[in-house]
Amino acid sequence: MSTSIAEIRDAGTASVREVSDALRPGHDRRSAGDLEIRGGVDRAYVHAGGALVVDGRAGGATLACGGDMTLAWAHSCAIAAGGALTLLGPGATDCDIEVGSDMVARAPEGAIRSGLLRVGGRLDAHELAGREGARLRVVMEAGDARGDLVRVDVIQPGVEIVACGELLRFDRRHERVVISVAGGRAVLTSS
Repeated sequence: MSTSIAEIRDAGTASVREVSDALRPGHDRRSAGDLEIRGGVDRAYVHAGGALVVDGRAGGATLACGGDMTLAWAHSCAIAAGGALTLLGPGATDCDIEVGSDMVARAPEGAIRSGLLRVGGRLDAHELAGREGARLRVVMEAGDARGDLVRVDVIQPGVEIVACGELLRFDRRHERVVISVAGGRAVLTSS
């Protein structure tokens, strides 16, 4: 593990950014500031008070942070980000995800498959999908949002989206899906 000190800010406080190697089963990691994991996280608990970056696969892990989170990809994880969540690679499968603000999963091969996704801001994704016997439920919690709330290139069967208190169920493939908010109601457009 290495620790670096960021430049000192106006109030004379310093933020700590820690870097750690991959975590094996049972090796938990906590940081009061920002944390970067170089490699994967396998069946471990990780908590960062600030931002969290995991540049490898997270499998069977619990990941939490007070700020923004960036993940390569995740499988069977519990994920909680106080800020935004960005998935850079293949996406997330069978995960329970809670995001305080925006969620972005734009990688061309990326998909969010099955599980539960709660988003406090906007959702911008390449693909959403259920899988055999397991639906993906997306709950958009930004009730007072205006404009586009959800943008998805492809929604596969097995997806439910709750927006503005309305349930939208997708049992067939849809492309270029946009869910906007108008007059306090969810408005769906797709091709």
